[in-house]
Amino acid sequence: MTLDTPWNPGNEFDEDTRVAPADIHDIYQFTTKYIMLYDDDELQDPIIAEAEAQLNDSYTTWTARINQLTSKVKNVDWEHLIPCFAWQPQSVIQKTLDNATQYYTTTSSWIPMRKYFKTRTPALRVTRLAEKVSTDFIDSSVPSINGGQTGAQIFFGCDSHMINVFGVHSKSEFPEVLMDFLIEKGAPHTLMSDSANEEASAEVKRICRKFQMKQRYSEPYKQNQNRVEQEIQNLKRDLIKVLDRTGAPDNSWLYCLKYLSGLHNCTALEKLGWITPTQKSTGIPADISIYTKCHFHQPVYYYAKEHSSFPQTKELVGYW
Repeated sequence: MTLDTPWNPGNEFDEDTRVAPADIHDIYQFTTKYIMLYDDDELQDPIIAEAEAQLNDSYTTWTARINQLTSKVKNVDWEHLIPCFAWQPQSVIQKTLDNATQYYTTTSSWIPMRKYFKTRTPALRVTRLAEKVSTDFIDSSVPSINGGQTGAQIFFGCDSHMINVFGVHSKSEFPEVLMDFLIEKGAPHTLMSDSANEEASAEVKRICRKFQMKQRYSEPYKQNQNRVEQEIQNLKRDLIKVLDRTGAPDNSWLYCLKYLSGLHNCTALEKLGWITPTQKSTGIPADISIYTKCHFHQPVYYYAKEHSSFPQTKELVGYW
């Protein structure tokens, strides 16, 4: 019933995976290192090459074990799938599977059937953004004139360079602002932020799971890892310049911030090959008609239908 050799827990195998616990620990270390650096184009190749070199001749075995632990490749039921794709060639369907997502792979429902009041596939009900989006918060010492907001949440597309601004009264509104961004603009494949409590809360994680988004966080005191930080500095510099040159009051800062973000999205950038962030994101050239007529805080006439009665004029002076 016993052996003469001493017992080594690292040699015991898990009944489900048939992998020793010591091996599982090493596999987790490798996969964690691989996943954390996967989105960093500058570090990806040399770091992963170094990690792979450490596996030496057993790399093939490790890869098989990693796949066994993280995912299971299912056999494709071609008899079922070919009719679903209108009897297209199997090779075409295989390429489609390789280049498409399947956020929901089941159509199961409650038995007996019942009426649903909420969608069971929320990730398919929003536009998908093929990029990582970085976000952070701007604090203001002056309440905004258009609602008393004392801060703004900035979203920056790391590939398209699109900037979106949402006014908020406090940092705790981030989950609601995130939902507004997803509904109005779309869901990115990755959400990048710092590790602030509001941006790493359980509610935010629930939203990211619901819409199939990965989360990434910058390290403490290393703001340079969050791409939106540099764009926020550029926005603040341009905002101060515009307010100074137009004479606009400080409480119009949120209007100005949204104006600058919209102008940025319609401005051709050299880093994008001299196309606009809007065209990079949507594929459609941006229309700049609205920005060629007036500058920020320029006095203009507008029509106020219900303001006064005859014979008083309905044309009033406002600011663009």
